[in-house]
Amino acid sequence: MECENALPAHSTASYPIKSCEKNSQAPTPARKSQLTMIEIRETQAGCQFAVRVTPKAKKRALGGTHDGALKIAVTAPPEDGKANAAVIQAIAKWLCIAKSNVDITAGQTSRIKTIHVTGIDQATLRSALP
Repeated sequence: MECENALPAHSTASYPIKSCEKNSQAPTPARKSQLTMIEIRETQAGCQFAVRVTPKAKKRALGGTHDGALKIAVTAPPEDGKANAAVIQAIAKWLCIAKSNVDITAGQTSRIKTIHVTGIDQATLRSALP
């Protein structure tokens, strides 16, 4: 089974996280151009990118950009690492990989975090962007 997201083609708002489903609609050029502004750096073991987290949201969501970072909303509160764990879980579900392959390398206590994903290349990550 091929793993792709089925998110709406609008990049300025967040949408519910849907993983491992076929994408039923083709991405619009405006959506793709805005999401390509997300800086993805390749490392020896995988890729790194920035996310902007909204903890304690009503719904879990992933999508849109904010200052070059992918926006993620999680329902967990920002205490005792609960929001960080929810971010790792959301990214792992979105990319259809194990949670052990996702790590927060910077910004443990900040809304802006640097995420490192092991075992994935830049092209694969770009194609999975919502």
